[in-house]
Amino acid sequence: MNRRPLGIVVATAALVGPLPAMASGFLTARFGGEHGHPTTENATAMYYNPAGLAFAGSTQLYVDGTLAWVKASFDRDPASVYPLIGQDGSSAGTPADRLDTNSGESTLFNIAAAPFLGLVSNFGVENLGVGLGFYAPFGGASVWDKQSGFDGDPVFHGAADGSQRWWSIEGSLRSLYVTAAGAYYIPAARLSFGLGVNFIMSEVHTIRARNVSGHDEVAERYADDKLRLFEGRSRVDVSGKHFSLGGGLLWKPTDDISVGASYQSQPGFGKMKLEGDLELSYYGQKSNTQAVRLEQELPDVIRLGGKWRIDPTWEVRLFGEFARWSVFERQCLLTKSAADDACALDSKGDPKPGIDSSVIVQNLERDWEDAVAVRAGASYFLNPALELYAGLGYDGNAVPDETIDPALPDFNDVSAALGARAQFLDDTLAVAGTYTQIFYLSREIDPRPRVNGVPQTGLKSPTSLQPDAAGTYERSIGVLNLNVEYTF
Repeated sequence: MNRRPLGIVVATAALVGPLPAMASGFLTARFGGEHGHPTTENATAMYYNPAGLAFAGSTQLYVDGTLAWVKASFDRDPASVYPLIGQDGSSAGTPADRLDTNSGESTLFNIAAAPFLGLVSNFGVENLGVGLGFYAPFGGASVWDKQSGFDGDPVFHGAADGSQRWWSIEGSLRSLYVTAAGAYYIPAARLSFGLGVNFIMSEVHTIRARNVSGHDEVAERYADDKLRLFEGRSRVDVSGKHFSLGGGLLWKPTDDISVGASYQSQPGFGKMKLEGDLELSYYGQKSNTQAVRLEQELPDVIRLGGKWRIDPTWEVRLFGEFARWSVFERQCLLTKSAADDACALDSKGDPKPGIDSSVIVQNLERDWEDAVAVRAGASYFLNPALELYAGLGYDGNAVPDETIDPALPDFNDVSAALGARAQFLDDTLAVAGTYTQIFYLSREIDPRPRVNGVPQTGLKSPTSLQPDAAGTYERSIGVLNLNVEYTF
């Protein structure tokens, strides 16, 4: 169960994502920079608001690339560690004098890139726009730094993967969209409407530490009073294909004002099923691989925005989105042949009456919350061919304290962006660049209550148990977006 070198992770991301999450949850849509919004009229309207395609012009080729760096840390609270208690042959946990093997700060610094490719044409029909696009609006990836001082340790060498290893050693989650969309503008109503069909290819890859108990025991004390390594590893690789729809309206009450509203449905219109392999390697046991199915739901997204060209030199924009992350209740890993309703669980992670729990391999309770984001921007036109712009934004947090972990954290954040766009060759070629810095508010999570020194989760089923992820979470991200737009 080898970790992939960072260079390979970055090279893969450059082809199909995933970027680090840059909005609520793990929404990553920053393509288009400050011109990616529900009143845009370039090819990115395929995702933000298909109605904007009606104004794209004759034929437009749009090539966009986003490069992001992410720096993050997780400082695990020693009080959250599952303790080594008792002296009998069954005791396992973390010795009180070796809390450094299961707590403290873990860090990462990753770089990722992703494209947006779009082609739009009116096929010679006035007020029509038809487009085809390729992009990744959902995603997240991480490769955590190795910890020095533990390699070669006969008992605690697992600690080299960091205190966050029970949730993520490395991982990626992405949904790649191929979209066909069309729009039409009705001059009499000053209104355009658009519809897009998305073919979605999703995958999840993760390597993490895992024990049968669901706790974070690092060592076991045998009757001879000696300690032996206890922790194991798990690897999940699953993928699936789904469809979704997007639609929107764009109203121009005057030539200088635009108001847009759009809706992107849930991928798969609800429950997504991704199939693949789970490899488990518990200490002292032979590695085992089995066919599994991951079930989850991702949100639908509503966007609303407006822009106003005040005069030939100034334009202002305001837009926001609502992401229904409350549908992301859990990520449930089942045997591949399990029935469709096999992951019907109650609030304690236990199967509801009549459900066969033996087919549940592992259940990750998420219980995320709906989140909103708001952005405002302004452009100053030095001349008709040269635009300077800036933007400010806020993204809400979707992850409650009870289920946050280092694999999928989220934060309240504010962002600031600066950029420019220039037109050449009689306005047939446009080049734009935007840099956005995202400032995250750190999160302090308190340890769970304890009984006899053991953290309590409130969950009964062993398949739903997770170690206590209490500690301090911090993150910062910088995003560079570059795009070229050619009209012919």
